[in-house]
Amino acid sequence: MLRKLFPILLLISPTYSLAGPLVDEAFEILNGEKPVSLSAVPVTGLPQETSSVLVPNSDNNATIYVAYDADETFQKQFPVAVSKNNNEILLTVDSSQNIVSTYLSPDIYSQQFEDEWGEDISELLQQGHQQGLLESTSLTENALYISSKIFEKDGKLIGSGVYETELIIPQSVIDGFEGGWPGPERVSKPTYFSDEESETLVDAIEIQPFKNAHPLTDKWLMPLYIKAEKYGLGAYRELSHELIDFSHTDYSSPLFNTSINIQSTADSILLTYNDTSVRYSPITIEEDEYVFFIEVETPEEKFKFVSAAYKMTDNTEKFVRGLSSRFPFVQVPHVGMGIEERFDGDRIACEWMSGYEFVADNTMTQTTCYDRLSGEANVIDNSPYVSGTEGWNWAISDGVIEFENITPYVEVNKQTWVPIQTNEEGYTIILEYWEYATNFEGAPPNGYMQAPRANVIKLVDVSQYTEAYANGGFGGDNDGDNIEDSTDTDDDNDGMPDYYEESFSLNHLNSADRDEDLDGDGLTNFDEFSRGTYPNDNDSDNDGILDGDELVRSPYDYDGDGISDIVIRRPEIGQFIVARSSDGAIMRSFFGSQGSDIPLAGDFDGDGTTDLAIRRPSVKQFISRTSSDDRIDRIFFGAQDEDIPVVADYDGDGLDDVAIRRPSTGQWFIKYSTTGEIVRETFGTDSSDTPAIADYDGDGKADIAVRRQRAGQFIIKYSSTDTIDRIFFGSQQTDIAVPADYDGDGKADIAIRRPSNGYWFIKRSSDDVIERTFFGSNEDDIPVVADYDGDGKADIAIRRPSSGNWFAKLSADNTYMRFFFGSKSTDIPLAAPLSVVLNMTTTGENASRNEQLSGFNIDVQEVLIKEHIPGNAQWLTQEVESSEADL
Repeated sequence: MLRKLFPILLLISPTYSLAGPLVDEAFEILNGEKPVSLSAVPVTGLPQETSSVLVPNSDNNATIYVAYDADETFQKQFPVAVSKNNNEILLTVDSSQNIVSTYLSPDIYSQQFEDEWGEDISELLQQGHQQGLLESTSLTENALYISSKIFEKDGKLIGSGVYETELIIPQSVIDGFEGGWPGPERVSKPTYFSDEESETLVDAIEIQPFKNAHPLTDKWLMPLYIKAEKYGLGAYRELSHELIDFSHTDYSSPLFNTSINIQSTADSILLTYNDTSVRYSPITIEEDEYVFFIEVETPEEKFKFVSAAYKMTDNTEKFVRGLSSRFPFVQVPHVGMGIEERFDGDRIACEWMSGYEFVADNTMTQTTCYDRLSGEANVIDNSPYVSGTEGWNWAISDGVIEFENITPYVEVNKQTWVPIQTNEEGYTIILEYWEYATNFEGAPPNGYMQAPRANVIKLVDVSQYTEAYANGGFGGDNDGDNIEDSTDTDDDNDGMPDYYEESFSLNHLNSADRDEDLDGDGLTNFDEFSRGTYPNDNDSDNDGILDGDELVRSPYDYDGDGISDIVIRRPEIGQFIVARSSDGAIMRSFFGSQGSDIPLAGDFDGDGTTDLAIRRPSVKQFISRTSSDDRIDRIFFGAQDEDIPVVADYDGDGLDDVAIRRPSTGQWFIKYSTTGEIVRETFGTDSSDTPAIADYDGDGKADIAVRRQRAGQFIIKYSSTDTIDRIFFGSQQTDIAVPADYDGDGKADIAIRRPSNGYWFIKRSSDDVIERTFFGSNEDDIPVVADYDGDGKADIAIRRPSSGNWFAKLSADNTYMRFFFGSKSTDIPLAAPLSVVLNMTTTGENASRNEQLSGFNIDVQEVLIKEHIPGNAQWLTQEVESSEADL
């Protein structure tokens, strides 16, 4: 119990460093005017919470509050003296007020008592009992909080604590023992965890005002200190949680059968119920998550702590769907939530884990993890769980997960999980509780086995653990790839990981389901995997449109209609000009005042609409204006003048990522838009290599690729497999790479345009057939490939700078269109290959000195001129052999 009560300051280190600036700064904070949080380092993606708060008083004295998962039987505040020597800070507890809790010891005749207090004390007390001096064979034990230390080690603050368990010898034994009591009147011993150490964060608590008069709306999961009916124990107060609806000033709690009054001010929320008041003052404010400084007051107690509140969102559906599996698929809930030292990477370390094994037939086994396994700390080894309580059934109703286990003499044995929100790191916050009731004569009162509380859950694919997977009956080599199924993450080699298939009722031992359409939405199961949609739900985002009918994101789509727009940048005036496909209207935006600004096209906010963007080499900045909210972002990325922007969606999250390629070293630097992670890759070190980025494997992620001009090669690193492919295609050094998805199969096709004769050569990924099309007779015609008819296929197209004409061969119906747009030969078409855009940018004139980063305005004086034109006999597409085409 002590280990739970003191998660932050419970560790003793045998060696200390000399005091440094961290110790001095911490000592100043501990003697300041503001409350201080003493917290562990939170795991990435979860908030910084703590049950340990120190409030300075005066003259190096303070009160420390410790309220971790504690009920009203535990002492939560202690007066401490704060001192500092040359290497550490010491928090010393007043010995007259240091009892944390009082409870009964094991029976004095038990082996457990002897192991705990020693053979001598055990034998003496047994003699006292035999002499008739003890009414009970269980004595009183006290949990004592002695002191805490904070010191610096390896550039970090480390917290340590001294806690003791004290055995009180009854006065009747001391006074009446035959021959006099030979032992001590009180026996104390350190706790078992005193040899560990943990990093501690010492922060002054800064309260900030709410952003509006009604800070919380809708439903929020709030920490409470409230009476709960506990099975066999009656009602008593303990730290709990409740999902509270803040749309009214009074909320009737169904979990605690209590009316909660809600009052809000500019800087706090006050909840009152029964004889308890809880005040919440915000420390950090996010849209769906607040971290509060919480002050509790009852007639008997006052204490403080720091905890998070979570808004209930609608983004937990994928978590709920991911529960079912036909092989071990464990998820690990953990109380105490996001403390970094209790995690193994992004998973909860074994000794802090409980497991739940869900099966598709709606049976379930609760499991517990072994203690931390020998060897490397925090490692979940081959067998991450042991057999647990069976006989449970599980069901989902309105997004709530319920478990029931009916046993003899038990009326109710039910656990409930209410998903609240899933964050970007994949952790799902839930409200969980366990109700229990029996029906036999003399049964204890009904109530909670576990009172309602917040918890964090992470789904873990146990097929990656060899022994556990084999124990589940999945040995052998199903796909004959010479990889044992227990270590193979794709047992049928269909390109879909095992955990994905079993999470969505597919069969990880049958490759035929790759090309099946389980939910009848027009997408194969593999397509669904590639796109991130659900193969067992034909409308994954519940927008009323089948997944197969959803518009594929089109490049250069500034009006969001799923059709590429014609767009140029006029460098001499710093203007983007777009001809909208939806109505032919002309939009103009002054964005980027320097002629050397490189125009970019990308969707940086994920709304399906292309955003204004440039790279400014002079200051090494990417500058964008997002279409969803007109926010302007500046990102410093790419420190060298030579760095080339290669914006694309490399992680498949639906947002384009800022990225550069450094030609001199062949290095690529990519900054993932969702996580902020920066990855570096060396790929394409030849001086003739030019970027040829596209999604060649159809996994929804851009693949790093180059065209090696001097060798006539495309060199591609597939993101789905990390394998590298070298494809000879385009033998002439002047061939221009124009990869795109011309056949609409979801994969980019290798393609080149040959300026010397006006031919396009496309190798279809669907069947490896090579097509040749003559289109664009002028050598200086610029290829501007895009989807100009919205059919999901790239259209062959060119811009003729000398006339301002654009010509496109529309794949939907094999018709031809001509557009007049961009009267100047220096106008830069954004759909042009990157090498062309870079060449036209560097030769551009200087633009206006006045910086403008404006949004689009409609030019009411101008409209796009477009017309259908008859096809030329030479423009027909032919299938050819590689040798015939000189490829």
